Amino acid sequence: MALGDSLAGELQGLTAHSPRADVMSLMTLLKETKADMVVTLGGGSVCDATKVACIALENNVQSAGDIANLATAAQN
Repeated sequence: MALGDSLAGELQGLTAHSPRADVMSLMTLLKETKADMVVTLGGGSVCDATKVACIALENNVQSAGDIANLATAAQN
Protein backbone atom coordinates (compact mmCIF):
# COMPACT_ATOMS: atom_id res chain seq x y z
CA MET A 1 0.00 0.00 0.00
CA ALA A 2 1.32 3.39 -0.95
CA LEU A 3 -0.41 4.95 2.07
CA GLY A 4 1.34 2.70 4.57
CA ASP A 5 0.42 3.49 8.17
CA SER A 6 -1.76 6.40 7.00
CA LEU A 7 -4.46 3.97 5.83
CA ALA A 8 -6.92 3.51 8.69
CA GLY A 9 -9.00 0.82 7.00
CA GLU A 10 -10.48 -0.56 3.83
CA LEU A 11 -13.91 -1.94 3.02
CA GLN A 12 -14.72 -3.76 -0.20
CA GLY A 13 -17.94 -5.22 -1.49
CA LEU A 14 -20.47 -2.43 -0.99
CA THR A 15 -23.46 -3.42 -3.10
CA ALA A 16 -25.87 -1.60 -5.38
CA HIS A 17 -28.54 0.68 -3.93
CA SER A 18 -26.65 1.21 -0.65
CA PRO A 19 -28.44 -1.27 1.62
CA ARG A 20 -28.54 -0.32 5.27
CA ALA A 21 -26.41 -3.33 6.21
CA ASP A 22 -23.61 -1.97 4.01
CA VAL A 23 -23.98 1.48 5.52
CA MET A 24 -23.79 0.03 9.03
CA SER A 25 -20.68 -2.01 8.12
CA LEU A 26 -18.95 1.08 6.84
CA MET A 27 -20.08 3.15 9.81
CA THR A 28 -18.69 0.51 12.17
CA LEU A 29 -15.35 0.54 10.36
CA LEU A 30 -15.19 4.34 10.50
CA LYS A 31 -15.98 4.32 14.21
CA GLU A 32 -13.48 1.57 15.05
CA THR A 33 -10.64 3.13 13.05
CA LYS A 34 -11.42 6.73 14.06
CA ALA A 35 -10.81 7.72 10.44
CA ASP A 36 -10.56 11.46 9.89
CA MET A 37 -11.02 11.27 6.12
CA VAL A 38 -12.88 8.93 3.78
CA VAL A 39 -12.00 8.27 0.14
CA THR A 40 -14.35 6.29 -2.07
CA LEU A 41 -13.69 4.54 -5.33
CA GLY A 42 -16.72 3.32 -7.19
CA GLY A 43 -20.06 4.36 -8.53
CA GLY A 44 -23.03 6.19 -7.12
CA SER A 45 -24.05 3.51 -4.64
CA VAL A 46 -20.59 3.49 -3.06
CA CYS A 47 -20.62 7.28 -2.76
CA ASP A 48 -24.18 7.29 -1.40
CA ALA A 49 -23.41 4.59 1.18
CA THR A 50 -20.37 6.55 2.30
CA LYS A 51 -22.28 9.80 2.66
CA VAL A 52 -25.02 8.12 4.70
CA ALA A 53 -22.47 6.29 6.87
CA CYS A 54 -20.71 9.57 7.68
CA ILE A 55 -24.01 11.31 8.48
CA ALA A 56 -25.14 8.34 10.58
CA LEU A 57 -21.88 8.30 12.50
CA GLU A 58 -22.13 12.03 13.19
CA ASN A 59 -25.69 11.54 14.45
CA ASN A 60 -24.86 8.56 16.70
CA VAL A 61 -27.03 6.10 14.78
CA GLN A 62 -27.05 2.78 16.65
CA SER A 63 -28.95 0.48 14.29
CA ALA A 64 -29.95 0.11 10.66
CA GLY A 65 -33.51 1.05 11.61
CA ASP A 66 -32.29 4.39 12.95
CA ILE A 67 -31.08 5.42 9.50
CA ALA A 68 -34.64 6.13 8.37
CA ASN A 69 -35.02 8.50 11.32
CA LEU A 70 -32.29 10.71 9.88
CA ALA A 71 -34.48 11.61 6.90
CA THR A 72 -37.51 12.18 9.12
CA ALA A 73 -35.52 14.47 11.42
CA ALA A 74 -34.18 16.46 8.48
CA GLN A 75 -37.72 17.11 7.21
CA ASN A 76 -38.87 18.54 10.56
